[in-house]
Amino acid sequence: MLKFYFPGDVFLSETDKATYWTNFQPSQYTFRQFKAEVLAILQAEFGEREVARKNKCLRVNGNSQRVNADVVPCFEHRRLKSLYEIDAKGIEFQADSGEHINSFPEQHYDNGVAKNENTNRMFKSEVRILKNVRNELIDRKMMADNEMPSFFLECLVYNVPNFHFSKTTYREATRAVIATVWNDMGDPSKADSYTEVSELLWLFKGNTNRTHKQARDFMQRAWDFIGYT
Repeated sequence: MLKFYFPGDVFLSETDKATYWTNFQPSQYTFRQFKAEVLAILQAEFGEREVARKNKCLRVNGNSQRVNADVVPCFEHRRLKSLYEIDAKGIEFQADSGEHINSFPEQHYDNGVAKNENTNRMFKSEVRILKNVRNELIDRKMMADNEMPSFFLECLVYNVPNFHFSKTTYREATRAVIATVWNDMGDPSKADSYTEVSELLWLFKGNTNRTHKQARDFMQRAWDFIGYT
């Protein structure tokens, strides 16, 4: 059975990178073809007009029996530890714009579960609280709906040390989480140590779509909205 994947060479030495890419033979079957085939399958199932190709996904329109759904075709991503070893496996896709996006959903899930258990189930509660605050801010036109994506917010909360979640009330824990992230975002060395929940990708470094200011501004809005002093 053929296995299609995108290689990740971030951990290879410059010598090994040169060796790897010199010997690399790309598949004749492209990701663009794969996405087109998935689109055709979905259109055959739901109707040609009900499925649209977007830059990063395939949008299946909702109706009275289903909600809107974004389908993201992916290849496997293999992060190489050396020429002969794989450090981690995740997923990767190529947007129609040409941009490559990779992530590690299994590691993300496992780390989120562990964080929740280690904080007496407060981690997921705090994420939900801050997502609710974000939604209220959006509904009240106090911020744009794309200023704080759910994934970004979850990652920010994940990086807060566990002891900050050990408060007697949700209000106190939320205060500690907001204050910690706000303070860290004012210190580039601390902010740049933040990782995604998978702990396999940096949250800010190498990502131009997220900024320390973006995170700090949201936490300030959340602090003011809840009414902390």
